[in-house]
This record gives sequence, structure tokens and C-alpha cells, in this order.
Amino acid sequence: MSQKTYRQILNTGGSHHNNPFHKEEELIYLEQGKYNARCRRSDISKFVALLFSLIFVFVVLSVYWVSVKNLTEQNKDDLERLLEEKELNSTRRAYINLTPGISSHNGKCKLPKNCKGTNSQWYFAEEEGTCVIRNLSECDSSTTPFESVEDCNSQCISPTYAVNKNPCTLAPDPGPCRGSMVRFHYNHESRLCDKFIYGGCVGNENNFRTVESCQKKCDVPLPISLEDPPCSIPPYRGPCRGNIQRWYFNNVKKICETFIFGGCLSNKNNFLSLEDCNDKC
Repeated sequence: MSQKTYRQILNTGGSHHNNPFHKEEELIYLEQGKYNARCRRSDISKFVALLFSLIFVFVVLSVYWVSVKNLTEQNKDDLERLLEEKELNSTRRAYINLTPGISSHNGKCKLPKNCKGTNSQWYFAEEEGTCVIRNLSECDSSTTPFESVEDCNSQCISPTYAVNKNPCTLAPDPGPCRGSMVRFHYNHESRLCDKFIYGGCVGNENNFRTVESCQKKCDVPLPISLEDPPCSIPPYRGPCRGNIQRWYFNNVKKICETFIFGGCLSNKNNFLSLEDCNDKC
């Protein structure tokens, strides 16, 4: 029986003679079927909504994980640098407190306290072991600001603290303290990073916590075996993203050609000029 016929029967009340349903159970059965169909559609809608919710949560977690991973890799070098600076500052403070003639015996090198002002001037911060710029006024006659950071460094900091523009050219300096810390320095002659014992304070900037940080800072070439002379190995761009033109010897053509060097961790088949390549190979 069609749904239209069923509705007509319900609307008219359907007499015993006109109503094809002679039993009340048949009407109840049809109503129950419609109810079950609506329940099934509702269950499917709930399942689809739950599925989309799970997909959304998965996408959000994936994006978050990738972001955290990239941020961790990006800040790895910054964290290592901050650890080096923190350790160096702490050893500087210890050295300053124990060494006559440095800041603690120079009234001008004491940072004034409880002072406020609007003029930015250079002062020596004894706790940090370095020169800083602060907005202070002349509130203490025994403490006067410096005209420049160079003036502050020359009067309050040992000359060994001076920053060299190319630390990879400096000789390793264990410093005056008596610690026994394994560090790495760049050997300018061998072009490799070697170990040395650091005393724990002062020294210079050719001082690295790991061999990787030394190699990255000083562009150490990749080692090659004695069986592979530099002129017979292929050129290596390196992992860095620079765009530097260099020369290499093409062992197949037996001539020197140019290639693009990334800026770090190449091999010895890497020459600054055509003349250097020809002289070597």
C-alpha cells in the first residue's frame, strides 16, 4: 500500500469496511518502520560529524608538531649560543671578583643603584661582566657614564675580552683560571677543529662547546682520505645556502671549472681562483 493511501485511511478514520488494515498491529508496524528509518539517518549524521571532528583534530595536531619541530631546529643554534654566553659571563664575574685591578677596584666601573633618568649612556655592569647602555642620571659623583662602549671596555674590561671580528684566526687561549673543560678551537694551519683544555674564564672567541659549532663557524672542509687527492674528487656545495662562485678541477675534462659553493663544509677541491686551481691540479 502506498504512503498516500495510508494517510487517507488515517485522516478519514477508516471504517472497518473501507480500511484494508484489519488489524491494529499492522498500523503500529508501519509507524515503527518510519521511526527506525529516522533513527538510522540520525545515527549516520552523528557518525559523519564525529569522523570530521577526528580529522580536524588530527590536522591540528600535525600542524602543531611540524611547527614545534621547525622551531626547535631553528632555535638550536641560538640556545647553544646563549648557553655559551651565560657560562662565559659567570666565569667573567668570578674572575673580576678575584683579580685585582679589574672593575671591583675602579669606582668608575660600578653601576649606580636606585637611579632614574632619560639619557641613554654607557655603564659597566659588574654582575654581568660587560658594558651596557642604561637610562640613568648622574646620581653618584663617584660613578660617571662613559662616552662610548670602547671607552667602557678599555677601562673596565680586560683586553682579552675584546671581540675579534674573525675568531677562527686566533690561537687557543685556556685563560687564567684553573678549570679543566674540554673545548674545541679552529686550527688555522690544519683547517680542522681540535680539542683543547679551557680553564673556565676569559680566553677568546676561538672557543666552542662542540666540534659541530666550531665547524659551522669556521667553515671547516670535509675530510678526505689519502687515496683521494683533492683534484680527483667531485665538487661539494656543502649544506649551507650561500651563493659563492668557486673553482674546482674537473677530473674528466682535465680542466678547472666554476661551481657554486654554499659557504660551509666543502672539500679540498674548492679554490678561490682559477690560478689556485691550476697551481694545485
